[in-house]
Amino acid sequence: MKFQLRSNEQSINRCVWFLIATYIIIFCYFSFLKLISFSYGDFDLAVDEQFLWNLGWRGSFYSSILGTNFFGNHLHFIIIFLLPFYKLLPYSLTLLWLQTFILALGAWPLYLLAKNVLSPSWGLLAVFAYLLYPPLAYTNLFEFHPVVFVVFFLLFTLYFYHTRRFVLFVVFLAICLLCQENVSLGIAVLGIYAWAQRRSKKWILTPLIFGTVYFIFAVKVLLPFFNKNTLHFLLLYRHFGSSYSEIFSNILLHPLGTFSYILQAEKLHYLFNLFAPLGLISLLSPISLLPAIPFFLQHLLSNRSTEITVYFHYAAELIPFIFTAFIFGIKRALSFAVFKKKSYLLALCLSGALILGSLRLWPHFTQAAANQWQVDTKDRIKKFFLKKIPPQAPVIATFEFLPFLAHRSGLYSFHHVYGGFHTISAKPYVLPSDIEYALLDFSDELTFGARGFFSPQGYENLRNFLSSGSWGIVNAVDSIVLFKKGEKRDIFLYKVMDVPPQPENKAGYVIENGIEFLGYDVLEDEGRFKVIFYWHCLEKIDKDITVFFHLVDSEGRIIYESLIPLCYRIYPTTAWAAGEYIREVKFLPFIQEVKTKGARWKMGFYNFLSGKGYPVIEKDTFGRIELNLK
Repeated sequence: MKFQLRSNEQSINRCVWFLIATYIIIFCYFSFLKLISFSYGDFDLAVDEQFLWNLGWRGSFYSSILGTNFFGNHLHFIIIFLLPFYKLLPYSLTLLWLQTFILALGAWPLYLLAKNVLSPSWGLLAVFAYLLYPPLAYTNLFEFHPVVFVVFFLLFTLYFYHTRRFVLFVVFLAICLLCQENVSLGIAVLGIYAWAQRRSKKWILTPLIFGTVYFIFAVKVLLPFFNKNTLHFLLLYRHFGSSYSEIFSNILLHPLGTFSYILQAEKLHYLFNLFAPLGLISLLSPISLLPAIPFFLQHLLSNRSTEITVYFHYAAELIPFIFTAFIFGIKRALSFAVFKKKSYLLALCLSGALILGSLRLWPHFTQAAANQWQVDTKDRIKKFFLKKIPPQAPVIATFEFLPFLAHRSGLYSFHHVYGGFHTISAKPYVLPSDIEYALLDFSDELTFGARGFFSPQGYENLRNFLSSGSWGIVNAVDSIVLFKKGEKRDIFLYKVMDVPPQPENKAGYVIENGIEFLGYDVLEDEGRFKVIFYWHCLEKIDKDITVFFHLVDSEGRIIYESLIPLCYRIYPTTAWAAGEYIREVKFLPFIQEVKTKGARWKMGFYNFLSGKGYPVIEKDTFGRIELNLK
């Protein structure tokens, strides 16, 4: 029995468009939730949006966030064609929804290819697989990236290749080159793929010459011209050498070292996550994966850990080739004796793999939509702070604020200050002197976290920044502080004291034998609790201790959680000197609606880098201390 739906082709076409529309609705909704809950935690969306705003309203190609021409980062020329849409609707959601639309529409050329190679019924299954594919979903919801447009255009390029429509093949091939400079390598190898399939010279030489020439021109002329030696992507491969020639020669001349670097457990797991959701069927057509080899090598040889996981956008260039291989893998599998007369068995096996793959994916998104992506008190606090920054005022901020501040020429990401260098660069970062505001969330994981841009010396850069700009505090709540140059309000975050303090609420708890919590004072101040904590460093420690606060109801359920580093990372515990007394101020939100429900604040401690908890009260679930904040 063959796998063939009883519906006619027209009905199957309608099913395909229904699936595409459903995907668009779901992922537009997800991206909306992520945006309003400040859950876009990197700077990619802000970089692209600021570029379009600068280009559309100021005619400038400069990116203040990157500190260079926008095209010095990547040759994303495709983004220029989005300007009319952005001019019409100048919002972050415009870009996020365009990204969803273009990825969803990639299902159509995939369907056309599968229908041509197999049948409409198999085409429908391929579309179902594509729209459920976990790496596609993660690519869609990780920020905004012009390179993901290559999924749509590459799928059409491959469709026109396999249907031998040369002119359209060349047109879409050229559009692919506009998406990002590295795409040219895949295009070049597409010529080798054509040679392996014994195509005529025009099919071989056109992609081979176009791709090779464009890549050389891009890396030797265009990128250096736009970049001005600001971004150094070769640092991602410095374990192989310091120049293109040295890197390529070491990779080729030391194959054992190269393969040992590729065949690491986490990289094999990455490959499994790419192929397993499709039942590994793509591996039955290795020739179809040939043009993807440059992209596999790019990611597997890089020292950037985010490139070997499907949770970011780096699978975008791979997806068209993996799905082309999926289609031809099915064609080959149908020649096996077990499936020759019972193709429905293969369809059932693949459907099972798709469902299992989606079971790993969808709980993540549905739980996030119900929890992390819901607007909470912390999100409302962030919105409150954004309103205090005048339009067009030059500002530096931590990641989650950047998309909401993109409509200005002077926008800067604080991770450059904290890390001391431009992103992927050996060039020291020098902040322009005209910045007026700094909006910082000191619990921002990517800026300050161990998996982000944390460095043991980062706090020194932070202290130098605050001491060199005549910064004053406009307001502070939770872990968020708004600074302004020249602000004269008498607000401080911490001070090293000359004499032992005498807190009103005494404590006397010792954390990890190194720090004593002496006690605290409480003031109700402008809709928040101003809590002054007193600490005593008993001995020099190497643990970076952070404080967390829980507001719990009468049954112990957590209503609100806050993570605020001791001394706001400006003076971490690793820098404290033995014998010091420290006075620190934290501003906790006053949540009116839970005041009469027996709610109470509790405070606990953990290691910022390792996540290890430091319990103080044995009877408490998290070892927390109860605070008397009323």
